[in-house]
Amino acid sequence: MRSLDHAARKQARTSYLFGNHAVGNRTAGVALAVAILAGTSLAGKAQAPTTAIYPGGSPQSAGVAIRNAGSGTISLDTTHVYTGGGSLKLVTHGLYQGGAIDLNTPYDLGPLTANKNAYVQFAIQPPVPPTGANGSQGTLGGIGKNGGMMPGGGPGGTGSGGKQASNQYNGALGSHNNTATSRFQKASKLENIRIVLVTTTGTTVEKRIPMSYANDDAGWKVLSIPVNALDGITAEDGKVKEVRVYGDTTGTLYLGKIGVVSDTTRIMIEPLEGKTVTANQKYRYTASAHGGASPLVYSWDWDDRDGIQVDSEGRSATHMYRKSGDYNVTVTVTDPFGVKESATTKFQVHVP
Repeated sequence: MRSLDHAARKQARTSYLFGNHAVGNRTAGVALAVAILAGTSLAGKAQAPTTAIYPGGSPQSAGVAIRNAGSGTISLDTTHVYTGGGSLKLVTHGLYQGGAIDLNTPYDLGPLTANKNAYVQFAIQPPVPPTGANGSQGTLGGIGKNGGMMPGGGPGGTGSGGKQASNQYNGALGSHNNTATSRFQKASKLENIRIVLVTTTGTTVEKRIPMSYANDDAGWKVLSIPVNALDGITAEDGKVKEVRVYGDTTGTLYLGKIGVVSDTTRIMIEPLEGKTVTANQKYRYTASAHGGASPLVYSWDWDDRDGIQVDSEGRSATHMYRKSGDYNVTVTVTDPFGVKESATTKFQVHVP
């Protein structure tokens, strides 16, 4: 799907992502629960319509208040839009520094705890990893007297990454050598989101979700958490009054929407064709599967003669066969939360 303003293309969004119907927070959980328990979808698809906890846009119009958590900051941003005309800009400094969202009207997840098809979803735009910069140049050394050698100036400053800057100067009566060395720092990448929910009774529920679980939606990452995986949320204690969001790295991320959706889409994996490869050469194999809102985990078994095992993981994986023969490869796609049944496909690799 091409990248467009999300507010202008709600109707075109893939069915397993956020829907386009919002219900007031006070009754949203109950309304969605009724749709789920009735076994129907108001949209006529494999999911019931999304109800919004934070629908996007300004905090005032969304019925929420925002505040900093720890040394992190949170504010309105109108340049990164998922839906609703704006998003929340979070500057995080680790898993305990981020932003908090207080709901004017608590959202009741209690009616959804008994149903495995209900998910809480977060639309997030991850931070851009920082790039390196060159170190500063060293200061010049003085000229030695009477042909003597006088030490050069101090070393240059250390940059956040980049190339080495070096300058040499030679005088008739003396010489000096200054080198500014920079240390390359590995670019940080957001790998996990820490979500904390606080109920009206003060119960705190925490969940850490890998970003690898997210579904892509035109530059945004949509993370889905089954309601019944939120240990501590119960039918009696499910009214959420506060949501806190943190990242596991220093950077700026954008929160476009928080909602609740029902999804019964089965996991389906596309078949893979057989391949002929050369012995002792690595080849890359890529599988493709769909599972609605569910995160998907791919595992590969390269030879079923010794039983089905997890030899490699990831949607794409590389492998090298050392001996000639025919090998039956098994790809299994699972839901890490165990809500949906896994799917499997097999194909054959021939090594002449």
